[in-house]
Amino acid sequence: MSAEKNLFNSIKEIERLFNGFLIIANEQLLLLQDADSKNDNGISEELLRLFEKRQKIIAKINILNARIQEYEEKAGLSVLKIDEISEIDGERFLYAEKKKKIIETIKIIANKDQESRGYVKKLMQDSSDKYNRAQKSKKAYDAYVPKEAYSEAWFFDKKK
Repeated sequence: MSAEKNLFNSIKEIERLFNGFLIIANEQLLLLQDADSKNDNGISEELLRLFEKRQKIIAKINILNARIQEYEEKAGLSVLKIDEISEIDGERFLYAEKKKKIIETIKIIANKDQESRGYVKKLMQDSSDKYNRAQKSKKAYDAYVPKEAYSEAWFFDKKK
């Protein structure tokens, strides 16, 4: 198989992976938005599951990126800029278009992640506020409910 064919197949696979990544970013954002509207803090397990999926996709993308760089060098594409490839170049043009589409998908993912970070910060602040209120309530409770200050002392008189 030629380097250009390998390159094209790899870029299609990366495009597919980034589309899956975008779906996960959307799920994460919806989960955080829903948790924010319900004031529900039981989302940690679901978020962890989504982060694990993301990590698996990132690992696959990293492997494919290394392969793509190798193919680009073999095909002489590493020196070309994507915007300089014209429709006359056939498969190279399709490759460049796929790469542009992937870049756009990455930008969308970055925007979704930025929005998700805002929700996470708000949830963290809400949790911190709840913890502080609970601590204040505990102090007030402790102030009004007497505790046993002294307990009966037990000792043995050895001199007897």
